[in-house]
Amino acid sequence: MRTPTEQELQEAARRLLQKSELECDDFTVARLRAARLRALEARRRPFLLSWQALGGIATAGIAAALAGVLWLKAPSDLPGPRGSETPVADIELLTTKESPDFYTELDFYDWLASEADAS
Repeated sequence: MRTPTEQELQEAARRLLQKSELECDDFTVARLRAARLRALEARRRPFLLSWQALGGIATAGIAAALAGVLWLKAPSDLPGPRGSETPVADIELLTTKESPDFYTELDFYDWLASEADAS
């Protein structure tokens, strides 16, 4: 006995399906079409949800990148040392044995700092 090939099995199934289609009444055909449409609609929904999820993830990533850029950029906007001087240069000036002139007018510099904070 010979084993049928896959193509022969598909052809036999196709003939059986066509024969059963001709024997179905209109009500059964309508129910089958409705079930097919529901199945196709259910198949499309996860695809749409995946695009929505992908859009949400992309939006969150862009927001995180923007927040990171703003967070890393913000300290450079704060007032800092003048020019190319560093705070170390100020410490070296204060620790010298010679008394700089600004020590004589500390009240003026205290007032200047309070005015800068007020504005």
